[in-house]
Amino acid sequence: MQMNNRRIFNNAAWIIGCKVFQALLGLVVTMLSARYLGPSGFGLINYAASIVTFAVPVMQLGLNSTLVREIVDDPDQEGQILGTAVVMSLVCGVFCILGVISFAAVTNPGEPVTIAVCALYSLQLIFQSLDLMQYWFQAKLLSRYTAMTMLVAYAVTGAYKIILLILGSSVYWFAVAQALDFCVIGVTLLIIYRKVGTQRLSFSKKLAWQLFSRSKYY
Repeated sequence: MQMNNRRIFNNAAWIIGCKVFQALLGLVVTMLSARYLGPSGFGLINYAASIVTFAVPVMQLGLNSTLVREIVDDPDQEGQILGTAVVMSLVCGVFCILGVISFAAVTNPGEPVTIAVCALYSLQLIFQSLDLMQYWFQAKLLSRYTAMTMLVAYAVTGAYKIILLILGSSVYWFAVAQALDFCVIGVTLLIIYRKVGTQRLSFSKKLAWQLFSRSKYY
């Protein structure tokens, strides 16, 4: 019992520590980026971010609220549960990207820069589907892997933005930064899962409907 409580505490500590580091690094990089991009460029990035933020819950299909429980309740099918959830989110993410681009085009006619920035920023929705991998690590009390992965991803993204500042790059490259963040996290978690996980990821159409029937309320 004491050992289990220690694992839970350590798991939570990794998650909290990662969030604190992200907040501090994000604050510094955001201040530098805002100063460089100016009101118009930084406002454009935030405009794209606000649209994509509305699409994220749709892309996640509520799976982020139920996946840990699904894995804990049925560990013998965890590979199929996780693989099915990722595929569901990935497919929905593609449609959400099309929705973001369509919304930007309708609300900003004749503004190709705005539409392009929204399209580039929304690319994160593809890689964010892989972010569901973190819930398997949470279910197994292995959040140190996700925390270390996110720390690396935040450092890479921060370095990427600083390089853009040094090179004097356009706003388009800053719009891709969020996608880079989720790409590093998702791909790394997938690699780690293949190393430490005991089941192969797979997809089941029948299971997809079952998962959605329980997650749609979120």
